[in-house]
Amino acid sequence: MWPWIVTNYSECDLTRSEDKLVAISGLARNIQLQTREEYVAGIWRDDLELHLCWSNTGYKGPRIRPYRAPTWSWASIDGYIDPPHYELFPPGYLCIKVLEVHVEPCGLDPLGGISSASLRLSCVILIHATIVMVGEDKADDNMVIAGNSHLVDVQFDCIGDYFDTMLHVLPVNGYGGGTAIVGLLLQPTGRAQGQYRRVGQFTFWDEWSSREFEKSCKVQDCQAREHEYSEIRREKDGTNNFIIDMI
Repeated sequence: MWPWIVTNYSECDLTRSEDKLVAISGLARNIQLQTREEYVAGIWRDDLELHLCWSNTGYKGPRIRPYRAPTWSWASIDGYIDPPHYELFPPGYLCIKVLEVHVEPCGLDPLGGISSASLRLSCVILIHATIVMVGEDKADDNMVIAGNSHLVDVQFDCIGDYFDTMLHVLPVNGYGGGTAIVGLLLQPTGRAQGQYRRVGQFTFWDEWSSREFEKSCKVQDCQAREHEYSEIRREKDGTNNFIIDMI
């Protein structure tokens, strides 16, 4: 029920903006008593990777200040929150794995307001891309990777001109699966190596566009460099495990 709860809750207009997580904590506590799941910044730890792919399909306002939640949480913005459509994406093609989550509550209630939060994840690939507006209403956008343009569904989280700006594209699910691909748009924070903030979400809905996107991602010039990761762990089988942080 949680995605349904968040979607309906996101339409509410709170008297005190800073109470975004506080006002819903009672529902979270009720669910936690039944499921025993870990709750992090408005999202459940179980299947956290997929839950990161929420999108703001409503009003695009500024990201809330002062700090209310990390950029990877829906609670960091005011807008209509659309949960990920899990049924559209192939099982077994998860492209990231959350390794660590750190949440600092504002007070004694671990389910209420928070003062800071971060997560560390490993990813299959991180790509440089530019989003270019196609229509005047910004309903259709192009993702340009290594000179190749791909029609994509993009939802930026907040007001702000991210079009024609170099972003980092992080596939989350479906990469290599031959069907739909969903992922996140990131920007470096500039505070620490390999640290990013979320600025939006993207979806390739069909097999053809997904395969064309993957072809462009194979061009090495568009792939993130070593210094753009917080860490690269080299596994025993010779593969690389790319690590980034999100705040």
